[in-house]
Amino acid sequence: MIAKQTTAKASSVSNMVSYVLRENGLKHPEEKAQIIFQNALVGEHTDQIVAQMQMALDLNNQRCSLPLFHAIFSLSESESLNAAQELQLAAMIMQEFKLDKNMFLLCKHSSTVSKEHYHAVIVRPPIDGRQVVNLFQSKQRLMNIARKCEMLFHLKQVKTPKTWKQKLNSSNKENESWNTRQLQARMDLKNALYKATSMLEFITHMQKAGYSLHKGRGLGIVQKSSGIYFKASSLGLSLSKIEKIIAFNKLRQKVPMSTSQFQQLERNIALATGQTNDTSHTSSLSNKARLMHNEEPYLSKANNMSTVEVATISLIDLLMSPLRTDIDAVYFGAMQLDETEEQKKLKEKRRRKLSL
Repeated sequence: MIAKQTTAKASSVSNMVSYVLRENGLKHPEEKAQIIFQNALVGEHTDQIVAQMQMALDLNNQRCSLPLFHAIFSLSESESLNAAQELQLAAMIMQEFKLDKNMFLLCKHSSTVSKEHYHAVIVRPPIDGRQVVNLFQSKQRLMNIARKCEMLFHLKQVKTPKTWKQKLNSSNKENESWNTRQLQARMDLKNALYKATSMLEFITHMQKAGYSLHKGRGLGIVQKSSGIYFKASSLGLSLSKIEKIIAFNKLRQKVPMSTSQFQQLERNIALATGQTNDTSHTSSLSNKARLMHNEEPYLSKANNMSTVEVATISLIDLLMSPLRTDIDAVYFGAMQLDETEEQKKLKEKRRRKLSL
């Protein structure tokens, strides 16, 4: 059994009750609603029940900003409760939230298409106008009711999601396993981007590595073997950064990097990462290229692709770092070294005009 909850303002009472009783504008006409239990309520239609609930809400005097509480209990497929078990569920909710003096409606939705589920609507201000229903840790309390029902009624047992405190106190083994998978996903993401010159190539590389991608506001990465979901941004590369790297690879494939551009790119990355700008320091890009290709990094046309790959590796590492850097200035700034003096003067002139 799965338990969910929502809260609402007093103005939503009519819509909420209408939804629970399946009256007025049904989204699922095949579903039937059946009232299981009522406390401090009479009648079976929306207008009757809303009028009574509105009375209790008026007694609230705006002491509670969200006076309506809505809980949903969903069963697994092919499961159902008999009449006695349904009344036991209502009694558990009444006892847990102390609803003796509160308006409470429990309704069952049944259909041949969807699973059976129960809606509980609670008016938090009591009919005597005193203390409202306390919803402290209400989600955990609803989960506890669901676990009790599973044991008493022999239902399919569902694992309760961990609270944030339980996650903090989880075992070191679980944390290590998560960190290992996250590091592996970061490495696979970097490897997929090294030579990708289009989004299609990048997606193909990720699929071969065992991941599926889901694009929304950002980019979601799912490990197929475990089903674990990562946000690309949590791995260090947001969708916009990935697009920039692919654009860089595509540009460098069309326009080979010159030696001076490559050297400037090294200096820009060294400055961005806080390394010394002294000309005597050993170049990290040069060392990477020698290790990877066992030859000089500033190569001619024949080995231009290796130069692009080395530059891409360093740019990805820079983007994945927590440093806030203007990546456009880092690599596009390095590409402007071969400009003539006349072109530089024209750019400076345009920049001054825009600043005015």
